Order: sequence, then C-alpha cells, then structure tokens
Amino acid sequence: MIPEDEVGGAEPPRDVVDGLGRWLEGVAAASAATIVERTMHGATESLKEWLETLAERMDDQTAAAREVRAEVRRCAAHAEAKGGPDWYLQIPTGSLAARWEAASAEGGPLHKLRHSSWAKRRSAREKRDAVVREIHKDLLDSVEAVLALAAADAAQSMVDTLTDGEESPGMWLATRQDARDSRVIRERRAADAARAWVTKCGEQVMRLPGAPRGAEIVGEDGLAVAMACAALGVEQARTVLGVLVAPSLSDPIHHARAELTGARRYCINREALDMMKPTDVPSLTAEASSTVRLRRAELRGLL
Repeated sequence: MIPEDEVGGAEPPRDVVDGLGRWLEGVAAASAATIVERTMHGATESLKEWLETLAERMDDQTAAAREVRAEVRRCAAHAEAKGGPDWYLQIPTGSLAARWEAASAEGGPLHKLRHSSWAKRRSAREKRDAVVREIHKDLLDSVEAVLALAAADAAQSMVDTLTDGEESPGMWLATRQDARDSRVIRERRAADAARAWVTKCGEQVMRLPGAPRGAEIVGEDGLAVAMACAALGVEQARTVLGVLVAPSLSDPIHHARAELTGARRYCINREALDMMKPTDVPSLTAEASSTVRLRRAELRGLL
C-alpha cells in the first residue's frame, strides 16, 4: 500500500515506492520471458512446417532432375544405335578411294611396293610420304565431320525431347546450352577423337608380324593411315596393307572398326554429359532433402 501524500510533495518518498518498483520489475521480467518463449515456440513450429515444405519441394526437383537425366541418356543411347553396326559406311570415302587408286596405279608412288630396291629409293620415299600426308588429311576430315554430325544430331535430339511441352522440366536445362560454344567444343572433340582413332589404328597394325618391314617402306604413319582407310572399306588400302604387312587382316580391321565406334560413343556421351552438367549440383541429390529433414527433427527435439 502507498499512503496518501497529504503534504503534496513533488515525489513520493523512496522508501515508500521501492517495494512497488521491485514488484513491477519482477512482473515485467516474467512477462518478457513468457512473450519470448511464446514467440520462439510459434516461430519454431512455423519453421518446422517450412522445412518440411522445403524438403518436399527439393524431392520434387530431384525427381524432375532424375527424369531429365534419364531422357538425356535415352537420347544418347538411341544416337549410339543409329545406323546399326555398319554405321561407319556413312563416312564418305570417295576422295580416299580415288587417292589410293591413283597412288597404286602404274607409275604411282605405291605401285612397286614389292620391289624392295625401288621402294628404298629416297625419291620414291618422298613421294610416298607426300601422298600419305594427303590421304591422312582427307581421312581426318571425313571422320571428324561424321563424328561431329553424330554428336550434333544427338544434342538436337536431347533438346527436342527436353522442350517437348511448355511444362517440361527439361525446358530450363535445354536453354543452358550456348549453340556457338557447343559447336566449337563439339568440333574440337571430334577432331581429337579422330586423331586418337588413327593413332590406335597405328598401334594395332604395328603388332602384326610384317609391320617392321612395312614401316620401312611407308613409315608407321603410312601403316596407320592404311589400316584406318581399310577399316572404312577402302579396298585398295586393304590391298596395300596386305602386301606390306599381312595377307589376313580381318581381325585387325574388326578391332579398328570397334575403336571407331568407341570414338563416336565418346563424342555422343560427352554431349549428354554437357547437357546434364547443370543438374550436377548438391541441392539436386537425394541426400539434400534428408539433411533438411534432419534439421527439422533436431528442432522437434528441442521443444
């Protein structure tokens, strides 16, 4: 109780209001703690609901990304199977065959390969090296063009599939590709794959019994080019290779064609990987939503 001030002083005496002040401070402190507790409880409950909603949305995104990647892989597999086992016949060999025919005809630099004395002449070797370089260039141009075309067709198929319908989950992914940059990368990749394939053809032919003698006449590069052209179906190249190295070439040529198929598969699959790269982020993995739900469970345990 605070007694009435009959004198009318400006302030009540301290000893009279100290108790009231302490009581008010206690009430205020208790009310503040209650308010904070209620606020924290409400915020935490809302946060738990928001985290569950977030986890569900993350699951939806992960499922959409999985669906998109599956479509991209399906397109890549379809592109690999296109043309069947004899797809390499799509590679134009007209200029290659003409060069081999001209070089092997009478008077050509590859005509007298069985005559060792003539074949060892410096002038003859220079002419053979020149024609091998020309054939090598035509060979790389033809193989590069077909590998790049196969990769481009696969990429276009992926884009068409991902943009089929306005609500397609792959619409955003398909627009991540820059057409010009993709073309430059694709062509460079095809060129590297073509050169690597010819190198493997050289490694394959050098394992044959007569390879050392053949290399003395046309060089290892010449044997590699001959093997690659024979694998593409250029009969005159196969004939020259049979004269220089071994009469039976079925297995080496089959292996060279398998390596070429591998080169095409590489180019196509790299297109698929480039297309899927934007989805290769931690937030689109199956574990991402599990982490959010774990945080939600931890919040539930705090209350």
